[in-house]
Amino acid sequence: MNKTANYVVFAAIVIATFLTVINSNMVRLASPHLQAELNVSYSNLSWVFNSYQIAYAILLPVFGLIGDKFGRKYYLVAGVAIFGLGALLAGLAWDFTSLVIFRTLQAVGAAAIYPNALVAGTGLFPPEHSGKVMGIWGMAVSMASVLGPTIGGFIVQYLGWQYIFFMNVPFAVLSSLIIHFMFKSDRRKPQEFHFDYRGTVILGAMIILLIAGLQAGSEGGWSSPRAMIMLAGFAACLPLFKKIEENCDQPVIDLEMFRNRAFLSAVYVGCVHLIAIQGLQFLMPIYLASVKGFDAVKIGFMLLPQAIVRLAVSPIAGMLEDRFGPKVPIAAGLAIRSLALASIGLLTPHSTNTVITLTLLLDGLGAALMWSPSLNAAINSSPKEKASSATGLFNTIRLIAASTSMVLVGLAMDKLFTAAPQGASGPVSGFFHVYMAFATLAAVGLITTRYLKVHTPEEERVKLLQR
Repeated sequence: MNKTANYVVFAAIVIATFLTVINSNMVRLASPHLQAELNVSYSNLSWVFNSYQIAYAILLPVFGLIGDKFGRKYYLVAGVAIFGLGALLAGLAWDFTSLVIFRTLQAVGAAAIYPNALVAGTGLFPPEHSGKVMGIWGMAVSMASVLGPTIGGFIVQYLGWQYIFFMNVPFAVLSSLIIHFMFKSDRRKPQEFHFDYRGTVILGAMIILLIAGLQAGSEGGWSSPRAMIMLAGFAACLPLFKKIEENCDQPVIDLEMFRNRAFLSAVYVGCVHLIAIQGLQFLMPIYLASVKGFDAVKIGFMLLPQAIVRLAVSPIAGMLEDRFGPKVPIAAGLAIRSLALASIGLLTPHSTNTVITLTLLLDGLGAALMWSPSLNAAINSSPKEKASSATGLFNTIRLIAASTSMVLVGLAMDKLFTAAPQGASGPVSGFFHVYMAFATLAAVGLITTRYLKVHTPEEERVKLLQR
């Protein structure tokens, strides 16, 4: 392909990834409307999100593996098409059950898109530009976070929640057609391939048992029979899964990756990033509403600058990675974010809007510096033929870590948080404890960066040419 075609294909790949992120943001925003129109409890409504997250986490490593083995183009095209079909059907959903089913179908498509899109996108350009490419990709993800609440609010208010799904369809069609007709085929036939059905089934059971068990424990208590049975089932599956994968020639999860310190370091950074982002989305509205007394519109405006900074700095993070390798932007991001998270934890009922905004801007700066370099570091720390598998595993671990942490955050807030009484001047209990824990996680990440590769992509390319 010529350079222009590469840019067009990359744009189509970015659009596909953008759709999966912005749609999830819009669905969260539409929760009250979904609950009212579908006449379900908030507990049941959570399965609109849980069904998506569970299917997504299970299938990420599966599609990463088959993309590595058979080529990424056609699984990427199929993923975009399935996501678009799921969006169309979700918009046409006639009841709660059908909506959950079609959201799960969307997750199948998203799981095929994510690991293959990243590797296919970076493969369109020379290795020395991989950081810049990942920076642009990170900017697109941040833009989806910025635009999701704004566009989603308008669509839900004036058109109806169905259109947050319908709007994906034309873009999915366009993206899949461009990739199909303009992306050079990378199809290959491995000499022998045996799909790891047993490992995939056990992996799925483990993720379902863990997430459902954590939810049951947070709702009904950790000593409730449902929570204990599910978490015990998860624990029982662990040694069985390990044995299956160790004895499988082509496992769905390559356990060798857990011996790769560079990969594990990148995964840890990715987990810290997602935990902090989801923590912000959950905790800051509580602080701003319950402690500061802000309404929903003002809360949205207060959170907007953090997302804008992530959008603006993501390309800079990519350029820094191209120049210095991933270690420099990741270490800088972790240091800045540790300071930012601690500062957020120290906010009081009397903190001014300026102080709150500055802490969020600092957090956005740290987030942008560490996100795309950590993902690129995970990909580059694995063999080229396992790049999609590494991406899938990277995100599966992040999803599990974030889901677990959010349950613990909810428990901490239930036990410790109270809206500050009039005249209180110190940090807000619960909010303070959680954010200090987040800051500690980020600080520990600085230690793990010692295992990241220090060579820049250009140095790696020169080494390969000299062999």
